[in-house]
Amino acid sequence: MQRFRASKHVRQLFHPCQRGLPHLRPGQQWYVASILINALGTGLYYPFAVLYGHQVVGLSFPLVGLALSVAKGVSLATVPLQGALVDRFGARTLQIAAHLIRAVGFLGFLLAHSFPVFLLIATLVALGDSTPAGDALVADFAAPEELDRWFGLDRVLFNAGLGAGAVLGGVAVATGGTGGYQVIVVLNAVSFVAAAGMLTRLPTQTTRTTSPTGSPATPSNPSAALEASGDESRAARHEVSGYRAILRDHPFLVLLIVSVVLWMSSYSVDLILTPYCVSVLHTPLWVPGALFALNTALVVVAQVPVMGLLASRRRTRALMVGGVGYMVVFLGLAATPLLPAHTLVGTLGAVMLLATMAEIIVSPTMTALAAAMAPLHLRGRYLALANLSLSTAIAITPLVATVLLATIPAAFWLMLTVVLIVAVAAVAWLERRLPIATVLASTDSPQRSRHASPAGEDEPSMAASEALTAQNPATAPGHP
Repeated sequence: MQRFRASKHVRQLFHPCQRGLPHLRPGQQWYVASILINALGTGLYYPFAVLYGHQVVGLSFPLVGLALSVAKGVSLATVPLQGALVDRFGARTLQIAAHLIRAVGFLGFLLAHSFPVFLLIATLVALGDSTPAGDALVADFAAPEELDRWFGLDRVLFNAGLGAGAVLGGVAVATGGTGGYQVIVVLNAVSFVAAAGMLTRLPTQTTRTTSPTGSPATPSNPSAALEASGDESRAARHEVSGYRAILRDHPFLVLLIVSVVLWMSSYSVDLILTPYCVSVLHTPLWVPGALFALNTALVVVAQVPVMGLLASRRRTRALMVGGVGYMVVFLGLAATPLLPAHTLVGTLGAVMLLATMAEIIVSPTMTALAAAMAPLHLRGRYLALANLSLSTAIAITPLVATVLLATIPAAFWLMLTVVLIVAVAAVAWLERRLPIATVLASTDSPQRSRHASPAGEDEPSMAASEALTAQNPATAPGHP
């Protein structure tokens, strides 16, 4: 009897892990393998990108930085076009093309011995890096109720592969010198070719599938049908297409603004915590490294269980919880200069723990919500703008943070806290404007229907019944 109870407790302990993993359908293992091999190759090179330009190409550090910044800027300007291409040719085709473009680019680095050539090759690689096709591909093949879990699994696989690749890249550079740098460039190119080949094995059946008559097929999931009908009827009412339709989707524009704030919060921890610890708090140099090791380990270990716990929760509520978590983090960081020196390491560890949990909750949920809000025929464009919100945060944060860090360090964290209050309020407004099928992942299986949403036990079934009874698309709920 005791043995049976113990096994029961073990199953309960691992239940969130099981619920946090998506169900692999035939052929989807090729996508998982492609993410791992892509992350491994990326980890080989990117920690040494600046050193490659300096040590191998022979450029000064300012010229390397200029080339990489210009390349990134050019690639970001093409993101809206790439979103349109995803809608036109399909996410899998564009993702394969992006992998092959990067493979050619990394092989081209072997021929780069001057600034113009290095700039040209870096721009080619950045074009492949900036595609929204990856997120759109997940939204294409994932079941609607598993979007969040797939995006969470993506983060786990990529972080694990990135860390392993960085270790191997460090060994190659340390033992091989200039030849080691060239080896990691070639291996990265090979990894992109392998990832592209794996994606060709991924089944082409997606949520964009059309019926034999050419009209959109009815999703088998009632909540998905509700969501799709709301999106299509909204587009029909406005009689617009392309990015003009997105400009009329006010809830999505609000989500984009909220996303910039939340990405700024996440990126601020990555970018500013180290100089804040060393220059303001005067901690030992090993402390920031230990904090980010904790961050990486937590993402790999806790991402899947957390997504399992959030599986039946509203995406908007998850974003609000993550936003509040970041507020506590930033208030704590603003207060750390007032603490005794012997308490700093423990306090910073607790702060990083909470910041990582907020990151784990917010990052996949934002992408899943953006994908859920997108009409199927405009998904590439919607996710292109969602990706631009991250790029906007990356562009804004260094300037604002460094100016305040040099004058009133605590002011930066307090400013972020105030902005987050507004963002969380905007998410609460957004929740009232969106159909339940968009904010709550579908719960069509008996096992998952036992887990009630925070709003009540009967919400999922209400959404399903509304979908089944909504015969006229104009009456189906949609964005206002």
